[in-house]
Amino acid sequence: NPLTYFHHIPLRDAVSFCQKHNDALAELVQRYPGRLLGLAAVPMQSPYDAARELERATTQLGLVGAGCGTEFPFELDSPEMDTFYAACCDLNVPVFMHPAPRGIDGPPADPKLKRFELDVILGFSLEATVAISTIVFGQVFERHPRLDLCFPSGGGAISFLAARAEVASRSRPWVPGTLREPGALHSALRRIWVDTHVHDDGAFQLIRKHLGDDRLVFGTNFA
Repeated sequence: NPLTYFHHIPLRDAVSFCQKHNDALAELVQRYPGRLLGLAAVPMQSPYDAARELERATTQLGLVGAGCGTEFPFELDSPEMDTFYAACCDLNVPVFMHPAPRGIDGPPADPKLKRFELDVILGFSLEATVAISTIVFGQVFERHPRLDLCFPSGGGAISFLAARAEVASRSRPWVPGTLREPGALHSALRRIWVDTHVHDDGAFQLIRKHLGDDRLVFGTNFA
């Protein structure tokens, strides 16, 4: 639940919460075999502890992956995150990254997003777009080629901005050489999984055009 990621509380409290959360979730899943699957909560304050809890949750409790936010004490492409990403690859489990409302236990959001519930209407998609861009330009998939990351709501605005990102990849001096080749940026974007909860067929077709059909999953939401 994006409201209870608790990625910015003290580490000891976060580890304890995630353990209790995952124990309770595993018990619920076991009541309905064949109908429910569960994603583990992970304490992203410490990628090492997140990896340990993910291993426990998947190998001992039967959960099938991790669910977390996109705003941690570390950048998504930072070396500190490699411990967690490597564990996901070793365990062969996916990570569903759903942005959380800013300010619950971490940095506050732009106050303009508090009007008209723009933090919900726009904010989540903004955060997803930034997260995907950071992962791609930060070459996370080059370091972890078997990593499976999934984002909600079609990956935010990344499909709409894919062509702009492609142009930037060929013109900006900081872009890694591997992303400068024609089509390399789009190939990297096609490593991302996204759900189909976008409310509009035009948006859905844009996702198919830029991200492909083979990494789409059904998504639903109340908003």
